[in-house]
Formats: sequence, structure tokens, C-alpha cells
Amino acid sequence: MPFWKSAPARPAAPPAPAAPVAAPAGLSDGEALTRVLDAFGAWLAAYAHTTFDLPDVPATRSADELGAWHRHVMRGAPRPGSEERVALPVGERDWTGAVHAYRAHRREEQDYVQSAIAELRDALWGVVETVHRTATIEHAADTETSAQLARARVAIGRLDPGQVKQEVLEAVSRIEQVARERQQRTREHYTALSRSLDAVGRQLEEAKRESTTDALTGLGNRKLFDLVTARARSLATLNGQAVSLIMIDADGLKAINDTFGHPVGDAAIVGIGKALARTFLRQGDVLCRIGGDEFAVILANTDGETAQRLATRFVGALAEWRHPDEDVVAELSASCGVAVLGAHEPIEEWIRRADAALYQAKGDATRRTVLDAS
Repeated sequence: MPFWKSAPARPAAPPAPAAPVAAPAGLSDGEALTRVLDAFGAWLAAYAHTTFDLPDVPATRSADELGAWHRHVMRGAPRPGSEERVALPVGERDWTGAVHAYRAHRREEQDYVQSAIAELRDALWGVVETVHRTATIEHAADTETSAQLARARVAIGRLDPGQVKQEVLEAVSRIEQVARERQQRTREHYTALSRSLDAVGRQLEEAKRESTTDALTGLGNRKLFDLVTARARSLATLNGQAVSLIMIDADGLKAINDTFGHPVGDAAIVGIGKALARTFLRQGDVLCRIGGDEFAVILANTDGETAQRLATRFVGALAEWRHPDEDVVAELSASCGVAVLGAHEPIEEWIRRADAALYQAKGDATRRTVLDAS
């Protein structure tokens, strides 16, 4: 069954004006208006809470913008981007602007989802075409090999030593050639399939990022870590590229919490997230907070020495963190363990080796990063 590309979406027709709705029995017009405004505010707040990342607009930015519109229409706060300083009465609030902001963001979400579905459809169709081409080529190769072996059997039946030698050698040579061609085609198909699945995987991961995001830092959470490590192992099997894992433990967070309180501790955790984002800059680098003071980074197509160098750079960036309040004198440091995924290695063993390197780093005050050598 073919996977057809969908036709371009047509612009939606403007909605028909809504008919006036009478106030429910027992409610005055003012009470009915208050209920309508409350419902509108709840709807806008719910939408702001469920935004997700778009290619050029992170979910946090969309949530901030829609949240600002919610505060404007419900509380009279300044319109987003304005310099107003006083609360506005209901009649002077920009209700039309709030609707337009919602409509524009909803249109961006629709375009993104349609694009993601189209890419998924194309990737699946590419898999079907690849299987078809492979089957066709393999059938032709097997047919030619069978013919060559048939000639060798005939020569053996005639007991003609010279002819037997020639036909058998030709059959063996052809079988070896077919095996080499088949191996090369398999590698090429795996590489092409890996690229397609990787692209689709990124789209699907972005679509569900909200459920896999740590609320405090904006990094991935433990759920995303489990998903990405499994996917990284599968892709490494297909493309043979190195994948490195960095396990990170923040030193001194408990002391900061005990001394200055959890708000300062939360600010320190946010500082760790920002230091990670400044260090690991590639789009495919996956940064996660997997526990209270535990973090992890998954680096595709990265060898161990490069990963260790980046981990050392992160430790240096983290040492520059300072709390905005000058009265809070607190410093941050971290220990890092690095492990490169081994061929056919279970994910649990990969994580265990990175953890072991991490604890080795924590026990050695002269170095903050350790690369597993096994």
C-alpha cells in the first residue's frame, strides 16, 4: 500500500461570527461575562501550559509569551512588548491581540506537525523502496549463482577434470563476488536507513519533549535519558559510529542547600544546566538531569578523548558560576566519568562503566574527569 504525500494544506476559512449567547437563568449579564472571561483565561492558561518545542521556537518561549497574554487579559498586566506600567481595565485590554497570538502559534504548531508527519511518511516509504530494491538485486544475484553452480554440477557429472576445475573455480569466484557485493549493499542500506530513522527520531523526540523535560533546568529528564541511550545503541549498530556517555555528579550542592536554602540550590542547578548548554553545542548532543545532582550527556559520533576534553571544558565553565546575590558566597564543581559504547554492549553495562569512571574522578582530587579505559 503506497504512502502518498498529502496535498498542501488550504488556508482555513475565517470562522463565522458567533451568535449572541443568552446569560444562563439566574445570572446577570455581569456575572455571565465574568464566567466567560474566566473560561477564556483558563483556556489560554491551559494552552500555554501544553506548548511544545517547534524548530525555531522553544516551548519555554511560547509558554512565556502566551502566559504574558494571559496575565494581560485576566489581570490587566502590560501587553507583551509594551512599556505600560499601570493595570488596565477590562475594556482597554487587547483581547484581539491575545486571540491573534494564539492563532499564530497554533498555525505554527499545525505546520510543524504536518511537516513531521510528512517526513515520517517519506522515511517509511524509503524503507519500503530499500527492501524492494534489495530483494530485486538479491534475486538476480541468486539466479546467476544458481546457474553457475548448475554448470559446475554438469561438469562434475561428466567427470571432465579440466572442465570441472574451470566451472568450480568460476562458481566459487562468482559466489565470493556476490558475497562482497551483498555486504557492501547491506552497509549502504543500513547507513541510508540510519540517516532516515535518525531524522525522524529527532522530529518525534521534539514532539514529545514536554513529557521528557526537567522543569527546573529545561534539560532532558530520566525518561529522555533512557529513550536516547536505547536509540543511540540501535543507531550505533547500524552506522558503526562511536557514541560517548558522560555521567556527571555536582559536588557541593547539599552544602549549598544546607547553608543558603533550596532557592539558592535551585539556582545552582540552573547554573549547571546553563554551563552544559554552553559547552555541548551540537544539535544532536543530548543533555539530561537524571537525579537531584546527577546529570548525563549522550554524544553521538564522538570518541572518548573528545568527550573527555568536552567534559573538562564543562568543569571549567561550571567553576565560573556565581550567584547573583553578592551575599551568597557559593561555588560549584563537578566530577565526570566518560565511557564509549562498546560493540553489542548492553546499555546497563555502558552506564555502569561511566558511573565507575565518575566515582574514580570523585576520589581523585587532582582530576575531575576520567575516561573508562576498558
